[in-house]
Amino acid sequence: MTTKAAKLRYTSYDNNPKGWTPTSEVPGAESSFAPAVEAYKDLLYCFHQDMAGSSSTLWWTHTAADPVKWRDDEPVHDADGRTVPCAGAPAVTHANDFLYCVNHRSSKDASLWWSRYNTEGEEAGWRNWQALEDSEHSIVRSSLPPELTVYDGLVYCVHDDENGRLKWITYDTHAGTWGEDRPIPGGIPVKRALAVERYKGLLYCLHDGADDCLYWITYDSKTGEWSQDQRVKDVHDRPVKDARTPGLSRYNDGLYCVYHRGPDSGRGKLHWIKFLDGRWSTEQPGPSTQSAPGLDTAPYSGLLHLVYRG
Repeated sequence: MTTKAAKLRYTSYDNNPKGWTPTSEVPGAESSFAPAVEAYKDLLYCFHQDMAGSSSTLWWTHTAADPVKWRDDEPVHDADGRTVPCAGAPAVTHANDFLYCVNHRSSKDASLWWSRYNTEGEEAGWRNWQALEDSEHSIVRSSLPPELTVYDGLVYCVHDDENGRLKWITYDTHAGTWGEDRPIPGGIPVKRALAVERYKGLLYCLHDGADDCLYWITYDSKTGEWSQDQRVKDVHDRPVKDARTPGLSRYNDGLYCVYHRGPDSGRGKLHWIKFLDGRWSTEQPGPSTQSAPGLDTAPYSGLLHLVYRG
């Protein structure tokens, strides 16, 4: 996992006219790991681990769309006013009026923890974090950061097990319960961060393979089946290689994947590729800037927003 500090930077992509805006800093925000970005109740939120080392905590900031002006970066506090331990990249999504967060609490503990947040009502604020337990009351464990999205009325958490194989578990927001923690068929190995998103009736998961190529797999809730794991290939049938820490978002009728190309712990460049009409596009350069591994994307107010480690 990446541990070198890097400031968080921000940019956005407009499909018409096409292009990325100039990059700028998210004021005061630094992290050794990928941020998590999500649009929720008219604001764009960014979560990340701070730089406190072994006692790291979860921090957050947000901005409105016009103008973009990030609120002061500050620690998250739970219902009892305590800061929230966080080790590595958090995962966030929103469903049924709540913002959900899943993260590790310690680099020495593979257990996942979770909470949810609301801006108003009887449950305004953050709940206290609790261990993520499956339907058998076993704590869900993961060696890599988890990923969250909402698909077919459920919150999906895709993660690896402690042997580096992909698994998945769902949360029923109405019942307030987590389901069975199940392996994705095929014993699919993953060694770096993954990305998940719903798109046109399917759940998409992108991850790296042992050959350093980017792979994708889909899940159909109507049939209850996962597709075969396969390489992401562009329109010229070329595999996408050396793609680190992808971010995946629906935007403008397409599925956009932004990723860092470069060494695991060094500087590189941002690239992106789009899935539309059943095929992947050619690779495109991202913002003309260097980056460190670790990013996330989210559609918000007509643009595709990207926060990355600069």
